Amino acid sequence: MSWRGCRISVVFPTYNERDSIRAAILDFAATDVVDEIVVVNNNAAAGTSEEVAEATARIVNGTLVREVDEIRQGYGHA
Repeated sequence: MSWRGCRISVVFPTYNERDSIRAAILDFAATDVVDEIVVVNNNAAAGTSEEVAEATARIVNGTLVREVDEIRQGYGHA
């Protein structure tokens, strides 16, 4: 996949995003132009990783979803 010959990555820093992260991942994956979604767990609320995993399991178009941990606090570090 590419958009105008470029690879597209979406980065989601998470903190208080548990209730919205699944829909955001699925919405971006559904565009069919996003190659990868990187979820940066920045001291996210309990259950966020499970929401990411559930969204990832529902993606069928090959969009890669990765979750990485960032121990330093704040969106800037994420």
